[in-house]
Amino acid sequence: MERAQELKDLKDNYKAALNTPAGKQVVNDLMEKCYFAKRMYDDNPNVLYFREGRRDLILYILNLLQD
Repeated sequence: MERAQELKDLKDNYKAALNTPAGKQVVNDLMEKCYFAKRMYDDNPNVLYFREGRRDLILYILNLLQD
């Protein structure tokens, strides 16, 4: 299967799973837990890097859910 088709199928699967009432609740919870709209700064750079990794994950998921 071509990579473009694989990506389209993946996006479709994310949308099918997360564009339901339960899926939207999960996405909202992930946005809260993954510092989507929260202050990430911490004096400890390791904590900051960890939080940035979490935020990167929710940004990836939200990008897949875009039309």
